Amino acid sequence: MDANSQQKVIAKGFVILRSDDQPNIRIKCRRAGSHNWETWQKFETKIARDLRLKELLKEPNYIFD
Repeated sequence: MDANSQQKVIAKGFVILRSDDQPNIRIKCRRAGSHNWETWQKFETKIARDLRLKELLKEPNYIFD
């Protein structure tokens, strides 16, 4: 999804999530009020991150990019 499309989705109330391993294991997000990717939460392991991401994606306004 390009940045313009992401802004349209965010304007409708969605939070866009991404998993990342560098510089640390984390979930990044883009949401209303922010034009850049922000660290949502840091994790000790990839398994812990992936489990949390799976929980978040059950919510209706969270999507994965």
